[in-house]
Parts: sequence; C-alpha cells; structure tokens
Amino acid sequence: DAGWTVLILSSTTPVARQVFAALAFAAITLTALLLAAANIHLRRRRLNERLQMQESAKAELERRVAERTEELVRAQSELIQASKLAALGQMSAGLSHELNQPLAAIRSYSDNARVFLERGRTDIVGSNLSAIGELTSRMARIIRHLRTYARKEPTTMGPTSVNRAIDDAIGLLQRRIDEAEVDVTIDLPRDLTVIGGEVRLQQVFVNLIGNAIDAMGASPRRAIRISGRDIEDRAILTVTDSGPGIAPENLASVFDPFFTTKDVGAGLGLGLSIIYGIIKQFGGSITARNAPGGGAEFEIVLVPATATLESAA
Repeated sequence: DAGWTVLILSSTTPVARQVFAALAFAAITLTALLLAAANIHLRRRRLNERLQMQESAKAELERRVAERTEELVRAQSELIQASKLAALGQMSAGLSHELNQPLAAIRSYSDNARVFLERGRTDIVGSNLSAIGELTSRMARIIRHLRTYARKEPTTMGPTSVNRAIDDAIGLLQRRIDEAEVDVTIDLPRDLTVIGGEVRLQQVFVNLIGNAIDAMGASPRRAIRISGRDIEDRAILTVTDSGPGIAPENLASVFDPFFTTKDVGAGLGLGLSIIYGIIKQFGGSITARNAPGGGAEFEIVLVPATATLESAA
C-alpha cells in the first residue's frame, strides 16, 4: 500500500540442477527410444531377410520336387512301357502261332479256290472266300490288340471302356488261355466306363489274367472270373482265379516291387507293383485277398465316368 517494490534474490543452482536432470532424463529416454527403434528396425530387416531366404528355399525346394516328380513320372512311364514290351516278348510265341495258323489256312483256301474256280465250282469258291475274310478279320483283331497294347500312352486320363480293355487283354492272352485250358467267365454291366487310360487299363488286366494263369498251373480246375458293378461313385472290379491263393504272410507284400513267389527267371516281381501304380494314377485302389471259395482275388476300385460327368454338371 506504501508503493514499495520488494526484490528477493535466490541462487539458480537448484533450478539449473533440475533443468540438467530433466535434460539428462530426456536425453536418456530419447537414446533408449532410438536404440529400441534401431533394434526393431534391425529385427525387421533380419526377419525380412529370413523370410526372403525361406521363400527362396521354398521356391528352390518346389522346383526340385517338380523336377524329381517329373523324373519319377517319366521313369514310371518307361517302366510301364518296358513291362508291356516284356509281356509281349513272353507272348510272342503264342502270337506268332495265332498269326501263322490263319495265314496257312488262307493259303490253303486260296489254292483250293483257284482249283474249284477252274472247275466252275463257284459255290465252293464263294465259301472259301468267306472263310478267308473271316480269317483276315481275326488277324486284324490280333494286330489291333498288339498295336494298342504296344503303343506308349500319354498320362492323361478320360472315359475308358472296361469291357473293351478286358476283351483286348483276353485277345492277347487267348493262346495261353487255350493251352492252359482255362475257363474265363466275364460278368460286367454293358458299357462300364471309368476314368483312366485304355492302354494302361488293358495292361492291368493282361498282368492279372497272366498271373492267374501262372498260379493255376498245377490246379485240377482252372477258371478265372472277372466281374464288375457300378455302385454310386465307385466302379468295383474283381478278378478271381481257382488257384491255390496267396499265402497269408505274403498278402501285405504282393504289391511291393521285386516281390515274387515264382521261380528264379520266371519273373521280376514288378507286374503287381506296376498295376498298383497305374490304379493309383487313375485315382483308384487295388487290394489282394483270398476268395472265400479258394483262389486269389484282386479287387479294383475306380472312378466311374458317369459320376465324374454328374459332378461336372
């Protein structure tokens, strides 16, 4: 009230200390944040590098797997082709007889036809010509079976006739069937079609029927029954023989490569292994067992073409 001004002087040391402490704390905090940010950045960079390395390694692995898969598919295809050629080699004697026999008959019929034509017996000439036509048709069927079986089929799949594959397989093995006096019974629906390949499916039945003929060599009764049925999304085929069957201890090994119960030199043990691979290619399965009435029985489960078409629709 008297108009005085009072000035109080105080030392700045405490304030300076507080300011220094605050600056030091801020510097330490900023340094810690910078170090944390640098650490996070470094970890992210290392993580990105690791992810890039993993992606690179994954791509390299996928490339190698693709190469190995292609090599395996190629090797399997070559093995299948080699197996077919080996089977043709085994059948060559019988096929030669199958072709030589009608050739000899054709020559005989033609010679007779010339003689009867000179005598004016046109009725007999016509009969001989008809017989020659039937024999040439028979030879054409045999050659068609051989040409189909021997060709190298691509691995693509599509609707395949089971009936035709079985007919062609029996046509190739007819000589062995007749010599072994085997009774073959076929019980299939008309036009049973599955997803597969014509040549490979034919090879499946050539091997199964051929194995059955070999197995029944010492059996008093020799019979093979091939049956099939179409159940919803499955086509089930069975090949049963009247042989001695499969020993229980061998049931788990019959599809293993190089497993065979035949004598040395009678087989390499690759037939059933190749069949197993072919059926797997078709998206199906095959099992071996002993039939209730005796003999070996192979059951094949395939995808019917009708089920695939309905799914696509």
